[in-house]
Amino acid sequence: MTADGPVAGNGHCADGSELDAAAWVLDALEPDDAVRFARHLPACRPCQHTVAELEPAGLLLLSASAATQPPLRLAVAAIAGVRKAAGRHAD
Repeated sequence: MTADGPVAGNGHCADGSELDAAAWVLDALEPDDAVRFARHLPACRPCQHTVAELEPAGLLLLSASAATQPPLRLAVAAIAGVRKAAGRHAD
């Protein structure tokens, strides 16, 4: 480990945690992996750099996915339609 954290000779994270950076940015890591990465991140410059580099795109993706949620009335109508169709087939 160097003063910059666990850095391999090629300037990348020595333990491969950079691969988790995109999932971290998108809040897509499994809970145990998220805890491990959160502990790792403060000591690893390569991972900090990767997260900082990906964060703007990640925020755009997350905000776009939130903006594309269907309206509640559409979900209610879909469920009502399924229930109605299921009732016809129950006989």
